Amino acid sequence: MRTVMVYNEKGGVGKTTLSAQIGTALAIKGYKVLMIDADPQAHLTVALKQNKRPYLYNLMVRDESDGGAWNQSLSLIAPQLYQFRHFNAKGDLYLVPGNAETAGIIGNIADSFALYNKLEEVEDVFDYVFIDTAPTRSTLHAMLYLASDHIIIPTQLEALSFDGIKQTLESLRRFSRQRQAMGLGGIELVGLIPNMFRKITGLHNENLKLLRKPFAQVITEPIPMTILWGELSQSEYASIFAYHPKSRIAQITWEIVKCVVERMENHG
Repeated sequence: MRTVMVYNEKGGVGKTTLSAQIGTALAIKGYKVLMIDADPQAHLTVALKQNKRPYLYNLMVRDESDGGAWNQSLSLIAPQLYQFRHFNAKGDLYLVPGNAETAGIIGNIADSFALYNKLEEVEDVFDYVFIDTAPTRSTLHAMLYLASDHIIIPTQLEALSFDGIKQTLESLRRFSRQRQAMGLGGIELVGLIPNMFRKITGLHNENLKLLRKPFAQVITEPIPMTILWGELSQSEYASIFAYHPKSRIAQITWEIVKCVVERMENHG
């Protein structure tokens, strides 16, 4: 099982949308995927067309007899919400929904490895775990980093997002060292995803070149700015593959998923 944190300390970079698309794509490919909504705003829950619920809080804080068991904390996402039309998804997609109570987890847990230990219980159940996070750094993020084997960083091609990358990488190095000190593997950056790219904008093209130099091994094809993401959020579907499967955005997203999966597999 591989656990992946999708994060940038700069908000508004599209991490929740990308989390949902990568997770749904892997389920289509035949994997058993678990999505964890660790943002108190619970936008991943909404993006996957589920109701906000305190399931992550329950899972982390409550006893199994009081709603904290895994089988009480999972929502199975209906394949018709995300699969290609006239196609039977080969895998399964599960979600641990969140709501505003997620913010109260840290006040009730002292162990920074609590999520890591909780995920150990389902090590043989899922192939991939994706964690969507709030952009604002908090004590909860330490728990999320320490539970993660890999990280994906979405970014806009603008200065504030670049600063978010810098801050995220600093945190990544710190928590990677902490994991290694505990006998665990480090946290590998497997994808830097430029998002909301405007090809006609000189600044975006220059900033894309700047990113490609230091991140040549992990940067993906940029995702163009498009209204389709907004339309998707208001549609009945949870993935671009179900909503507009023949669009250029769907094709680019699919290629990004394949690249990220290859990099994770190469890291052992």
